[in-house]
Amino acid sequence: MDFQLIANGNRTAFEELFREHYRPLCAFGNTYLKDPERAEDIVQDLFVKLWNERERLVVNTSLKAYLFAAVRNRCLNEKDKVVRMRPLNDPTKGSLWWAFRVVATGGCAQASSWCIHHSATFPWPCVPLP
Repeated sequence: MDFQLIANGNRTAFEELFREHYRPLCAFGNTYLKDPERAEDIVQDLFVKLWNERERLVVNTSLKAYLFAAVRNRCLNEKDKVVRMRPLNDPTKGSLWWAFRVVATGGCAQASSWCIHHSATFPWPCVPLP
């Protein structure tokens, strides 16, 4: 399918693209996330973004390749968010502590930051600060 039709606002072409690729993209996303509902959310968000930004978007590959790459990247970003929050056991206190760590990636000069609290005092997981 030619993306130019969608870029020009052709709803029929967009609906056809959605019907053709929605289920395979959800299944593909689920292979990364092991969470079908979250995979569906990611695919739906992608299609919303595709429609809303159709006039500015540039697709240099096939549309199918673009969609699968976008789902893969979004799933990897989602997995990265989940991996950052892990329960830790504090052997000196014998209780559960939560830690949130922002890890520098790709040669970024950012320092890692930690947010730690005792689960008995704060029963919710740590939330990253902006």
